[in-house]
Amino acid sequence: FTVNRWGSIKFASFLFAALIQIILVLGSYTPHGTYEEDYRSRINSETDILGKHEKQFYDHVHPYTQHIARSMVYVQLIVCLIRFFSFTWAELPILISEGLESDEDEEERLEITEDDPDEGDDGQGDGVFLFVEDQHDSSDHANHHSAPENDAVEQDPGQRPSRFSMLAVMRIVVTSFPAVYEIMFAIFMLLGAVFDEPLLTCYALFEICFWKGSKTVIDAIYFNMSKMVQTVLLGILVLYIWMIIGIFTVPSLHDQGLCTNMFQCFLAYMFKAMRDNGVNELLVEPVFPMNVWDALIGNSQEGETTIVWNSILWRMTWDIVYQFLFLYILLAIITGIIIDAFGGLRDEKDSMEADLKSSCFVCNLGNFHVDQHGIGFDKHVKLEHNPRWYLFFLMYLRNAKTAELSGQMQYIKEQVWPLKGNPSYKWFPREQTFSIHTDKEDDQAVDQVHQRIASVEAKIDGVEVKIDGVLTAMAKMNQNIASLSASVSFLLRRDRRSKAKSEIGAEAERLRIRDDEQM
Repeated sequence: FTVNRWGSIKFASFLFAALIQIILVLGSYTPHGTYEEDYRSRINSETDILGKHEKQFYDHVHPYTQHIARSMVYVQLIVCLIRFFSFTWAELPILISEGLESDEDEEERLEITEDDPDEGDDGQGDGVFLFVEDQHDSSDHANHHSAPENDAVEQDPGQRPSRFSMLAVMRIVVTSFPAVYEIMFAIFMLLGAVFDEPLLTCYALFEICFWKGSKTVIDAIYFNMSKMVQTVLLGILVLYIWMIIGIFTVPSLHDQGLCTNMFQCFLAYMFKAMRDNGVNELLVEPVFPMNVWDALIGNSQEGETTIVWNSILWRMTWDIVYQFLFLYILLAIITGIIIDAFGGLRDEKDSMEADLKSSCFVCNLGNFHVDQHGIGFDKHVKLEHNPRWYLFFLMYLRNAKTAELSGQMQYIKEQVWPLKGNPSYKWFPREQTFSIHTDKEDDQAVDQVHQRIASVEAKIDGVEVKIDGVLTAMAKMNQNIASLSASVSFLLRRDRRSKAKSEIGAEAERLRIRDDEQM
């Protein structure tokens, strides 16, 4: 309840305090002491002129207002105690955890700087999601790198390093504005109940400063505080210079008792000259002459050296120039600074909102491209790249034990929370999503096709060269075959001739032998 209803609890405490203040104002409440005695004496006085129903209001309404308002203080105290308990239960542990993590990160950064002074920024920044870190998990990285075999032995989340002492916790609470604000909130409500004074509950009205519209005004003033302070100092310088000029030139024109010495004169100028009429508030009423000569010499007597200074023309010049410099120009500059601050905050807010509406926070794909080629920008942001899912994933990685993480999870954890150097977020799907193929992927596919075509063309050229070689070899082979055929034909003819000769010789020898036998 304290976690989920923290905003409602804050608003209830403010609303009840505002109701108390409304009752105090409309019921003519009078604080303890001289105010109440003076109110009573004026009601009972016969000389003071009172309203028609003033006596009846004092007798019948005023006592109930006093009683109801002081009774509501105790109810407000109960609401405040619920609020303070909710803060200490739901919000304060987060503030302490973030403060301890910040101290731990600072110590690690100092140790890294001492170990490697040349270690620079790699351009990745300090990280977007470092606020989800849990201080008790800082030893997981060391266990994962230095002793992988001991991954099953994890550090107890309830145990904190010795440097996270009570003194460090107290320092974080004292230096944290939300913690100080809630403590003062409880103190003022408690003082209102102890001293029976409903006016002390007005501290709860400062809750308006944390509203969205009011915070914009406060931020516009806070972010330009240095410029405004410098402008005010410039105005005080102008005021001081004008005071010195007035002391030397128109000392007799100051009202009696306003500029006896420098201290009194400076206070008088600071209090009166910064108002609507400027330095004219400090001077006696002017007497406007009816001719030019009296306007030039004023009330000076013959022989005096202050003829110009006592003239009405000099007083008008001195007064009007101050009016323009201080009241018109400098105050307009301060107003312009605040207006420019409003414009800058509005432009920054509009730019962030336009960026979130025009491109995905995770992959940076434009809404037009996703609408044309994907499932639609709204569905893409809710179903594919929901920033909350990535936040919850990082919180799970930070709080999970090393032995429970897969290889990919361990890799991402080492990238986001490295032992040395700055975090890296290259594992984010930059301009990539499952539902569409990005231009980068299309370009890569086209390049691969071109490479394959070039490879095929090179192979074809190689085959053509080989075919030309084969054809040349076949031509030579045909020539060799023709030559061989001619040689074979010649040999065959010669063989047939020799064979015929041998047969003829054999037949002749056979005939000769037969003739010999017959004889």
